[in-house]
Amino acid sequence: MIHELTPREQVRDAGAEALRRGRHADDNPHVPGTDAHLEWLSGYKGEQYGQANAPVARKSRRG
Repeated sequence: MIHELTPREQVRDAGAEALRRGRHADDNPHVPGTDAHLEWLSGYKGEQYGQANAPVARKSRRG
């Protein structure tokens, strides 16, 4: 199956790109239960929540 031949990073990038194009998590083109399905969701959710989880710059307590 093609989902077994595609590198994980490429599948995650496709999931992130899907979010940027306005698609939904249910639009995952990979068979549920496969690594590709989970990697695609990982890219999608990573893009969706990436800004919320970005590290915040903190001011030093030392003056």
